[in-house]
Amino acid sequence: MAELTPFELATLNQLDHNRVGLAVNRLIKQAIQDCLDRPGDDRARKVTLQINLTPISQTLDNSISCEGAKAVAQAKLSLPNYETQVLDLGVKQGGHAYFSAESPTNHRQATFFDGEEGAA
Repeated sequence: MAELTPFELATLNQLDHNRVGLAVNRLIKQAIQDCLDRPGDDRARKVTLQINLTPISQTLDNSISCEGAKAVAQAKLSLPNYETQVLDLGVKQGGHAYFSAESPTNHRQATFFDGEEGAA
């Protein structure tokens, strides 16, 4: 029988051809790339490694014992949502909304050349 390896953080890279480590590294790169893409967004990017362990029970007579466990590793990435500035919308009866393309923060804002034909 082959020698068994302890299941612990230091040996996870030996499990399943290092799929856990590769997944975590991939998510870290994605989080770093998001930091590069949005340096002004100071909210945290979160990489989480979760390991779920489920006992394998054995019942013998009236006694239940644990004969092993099933493990599932889950790697997750949480990025801040993309958000715009607050946009100002006017509303009309019937559920219609409108905005000013030149001034998205104030739908009532008139443009400098509003109504002037041939403005330079």
